[in-house]
Amino acid sequence: MANSRYGNTIYCDAAGILSKSRLCIEGILYVPHAITDVLDLNFWDESNITTDTSFNASIATGVVTETSGTTLSAASFPATSVVKFLMNSTCVTANKTYHLIGTAGNDAAFTVDPVTTLTDETTKEYHAQVYPARAFFNATCTGITNDFESKYAYLGGVWVDNLIAETITSGAYAIIYFR
Repeated sequence: MANSRYGNTIYCDAAGILSKSRLCIEGILYVPHAITDVLDLNFWDESNITTDTSFNASIATGVVTETSGTTLSAASFPATSVVKFLMNSTCVTANKTYHLIGTAGNDAAFTVDPVTTLTDETTKEYHAQVYPARAFFNATCTGITNDFESKYAYLGGVWVDNLIAETITSGAYAIIYFR
């Protein structure tokens, strides 16, 4: 299954952006699959742009590859931050939105999570802004064999401007309740 929204709940079983709009979180049910499973939920801080740059690149299967230069460094495009492509009218409209950086830049490329959030296209000029992730909620299981259980956290109405699943272990899932 994939991350999805049903009424006032979000089902999460994969890394990615869960909400681009403000939410009031009432509670989170985390159901691990095995010991040492992890859930990390974050939000991104739009008041703090860490990178604002333009470059020429191609996109294929969620990988943004710069066609010349070394703009896409790990410092400029760090994993778990959010990148937003904007402005240039030659880009595919579907790409002009927020994307979670899955694999940090290596000077010439970075990957988004999930890769299906980007539409493939050949060399275009991109203007990108990168926003840092801020920790919101973390759940983990002990490393003791057969000692894992579902966890419910009642938050009682905590506001977040947006929501990211930075990490969720394969096989585990979370249900996020909001109003």
